[in-house]
Amino acid sequence: MKNVASTRGYYGEIILSVLGTLNIITGYQAPFNNHNQGMIHSELQLPEIAGIVLRGAYDKTNVGRVFVLDNFSILSAEIGYKPMPYLMVSTLYQRTFSNRGPDGKPLDRYVAQDRVEPKVSLVFEF
Repeated sequence: MKNVASTRGYYGEIILSVLGTLNIITGYQAPFNNHNQGMIHSELQLPEIAGIVLRGAYDKTNVGRVFVLDNFSILSAEIGYKPMPYLMVSTLYQRTFSNRGPDGKPLDRYVAQDRVEPKVSLVFEF
């Protein structure tokens, strides 16, 4: 029988809702006795208005200091339009960070890497 890794730790989630429309959701988890191994996920959910969808998120793993942007951080935003209830055309923007230059050599600081991705999605709500 295989040993299963311990899942004991800190877990929590906070949801802030303004009049049931704008939602800010933040979750954090970290195992006991492992420094800088936590994970955080925050997202902003705005109501869909006339088929327009806006979303934003911040993710970080190996959390030591939460608000320091480094190679464990991802910022993302998406804007989309739903011409039909089950179809969304959108653009996803992501910003990640790296301490490597284009040639692969290490840098003394983290530099932002931006990515813009057009998307067509089928949406099924359960």
